[in-house]
Amino acid sequence: DPHWKDMTLFFRHATNREIEKVNENGYYNVKFQKLGGKVIQKRVEDFSELVGKYDCIVNCSGLGSHRLANDKSVYPIWGQLARVHAPWIKHFISFYSKEKEDTYIMPRSLIVLDVFNRATDVVLGIHNEPHNWNEKVDENVHQETLRRVHTVMPSLKNAKVIWKWCGLRPARPGVRVESDSLNANGKEIPIIHNYGHGGSGITLHLGCALDVTRRAIEALGLQSSAIDCSYNFQRISQSYNSKL
Repeated sequence: DPHWKDMTLFFRHATNREIEKVNENGYYNVKFQKLGGKVIQKRVEDFSELVGKYDCIVNCSGLGSHRLANDKSVYPIWGQLARVHAPWIKHFISFYSKEKEDTYIMPRSLIVLDVFNRATDVVLGIHNEPHNWNEKVDENVHQETLRRVHTVMPSLKNAKVIWKWCGLRPARPGVRVESDSLNANGKEIPIIHNYGHGGSGITLHLGCALDVTRRAIEALGLQSSAIDCSYNFQRISQSYNSKL
């Protein structure tokens, strides 16, 4: 168990079915569309473009909020990972250090399997660099990550690197889940901000989604006994499990 398990409400191990659901490609997107949602890919330069077209805006633009919401407290945390072919790795291993970068070795056993049902895709990390807007893989960081990993798991020295990736985590001093509004051309539209989760999006997504849903219902003046946005995590967990 992780060292933080006693600090987490209702900590438990995920079931195999839960892990499969999380790993299913586009699961939430498919569910959203089945419920009647429509996905439109479009660049938005200003919230005023949406006035008159929608009843409510939920801003989940991540780093885009630096410009879109004029929030200069938003900043990137640059990170970089690598994937290697290592079917002999069976367990997730994580090392924390106050002096050095944290290191983890993560087999993706439910995502990439070989003909013998073994994990073949192992993710190696981690790197955190605040306020770095770089969008290119840094070979020096890659080699340093491999050096740390090889120190704790020498067998990975012979593993073939199959993929390198870097990305920007959208961070700020605190996650912003907040109700706002926009007045344009005499029309007012509610805006609910939901961004700044850094590298903790999966950890925080459920609580933030419930808060955003509650705020949207209030902003639109909706009343429905079928919608329960209370923070009853035991009820949510039981309801979620019953669907799996």
